[in-house]
Amino acid sequence: MFKRDYISESKTGRIPLWIISVFMLVMGLIVVILSLIHFSDTETDFLIFGSMGIVFGAIGIITLQRKKKAPVDDSEEVSPAPMPEPLEGEPDEQIVVSPIRINESTGSVFVYRNKGILVYNGAQIPIDSISDVSFNNVAANPYVPGEYHILVILKDGRVLHIPAGMDGTYAQEVAVNLRNACQL
Repeated sequence: MFKRDYISESKTGRIPLWIISVFMLVMGLIVVILSLIHFSDTETDFLIFGSMGIVFGAIGIITLQRKKKAPVDDSEEVSPAPMPEPLEGEPDEQIVVSPIRINESTGSVFVYRNKGILVYNGAQIPIDSISDVSFNNVAANPYVPGEYHILVILKDGRVLHIPAGMDGTYAQEVAVNLRNACQL
């Protein structure tokens, strides 16, 4: 699970973003001090005003965090996409519908031939209920290219739209592979 207001995990726990912000501001102050000492910079007026701005920014962040004093609400979590329900056995075939979404549940269609089902985004679709598989660019207009969709047409008249990316040739190959998997 991902929690908000944290940038990374460390061995001791999570690092709040405000600490990272203060650290970045202090790094700028160190650079200013080193440039004054080492390079004996002649524009010391601007460097002093800049370093004062950095110090006041860091102090402002620290005082705001002290005034907050509210504990981080861990109940607000961002969850990843729901994974499909596991079926017994491995799928006979995995058809990658969208290569950029391959790690998500909407990136692949899993074919279980011996069980007669397809699994897409956690939904199990009986192969017997599919009447046709096609592809279409449903949102294209003269100004903006649209994303191609694989259209799985069910016998009861419903149409399942599966986004397949911007490549028409790849969408056509995916539609052919799904047709072959369903033996249509």
